[in-house]
Amino acid sequence: MFSKMFKGFSIAILLALFAANAYASSVTGVIVSIDFKKGIFIVKSKQADMGFSCEPSLLSNIIIGDKVKVQYVIENSVENVQTIERIAPLKNSKIIGEIIHIDMQKGTLTLKSEDAEVVLDGGNAELKDYKQGDIVDITYTINDSKEVIKTIKKKQP
Repeated sequence: MFSKMFKGFSIAILLALFAANAYASSVTGVIVSIDFKKGIFIVKSKQADMGFSCEPSLLSNIIIGDKVKVQYVIENSVENVQTIERIAPLKNSKIIGEIIHIDMQKGTLTLKSEDAEVVLDGGNAELKDYKQGDIVDITYTINDSKEVIKTIKKKQP
């Protein structure tokens, strides 16, 4: 009697697990692309490049080049991101793109590159020397979760 009941209980658990079709996993790698508005990003790990979709708020402190650990649950073949943990922030980075907005009051510059749209703190840069549409080469650093411009140079069209 106990054996039949145990066997029935075991089968019920297995069926429930398969029916849920979900399991948790994680990947550690470097952020290579981000679309902040859509909440889409790509992590390059030793095994593969993996694309994820999440609530855009989870990406608020993440930038291209950060080493991250992504915890996710796979449900019905879809990776649902649970957490994104910055393991090692990028110390210095370089980005080339088009200036799409300059906010002189805030001292910020919005740059669109091939991979992302990034708002950078002007730091000590003379933003008044630049305008919307300029193609620039920027080196920046991370300071208090802000991308701060170290150098900025206009690129020749």
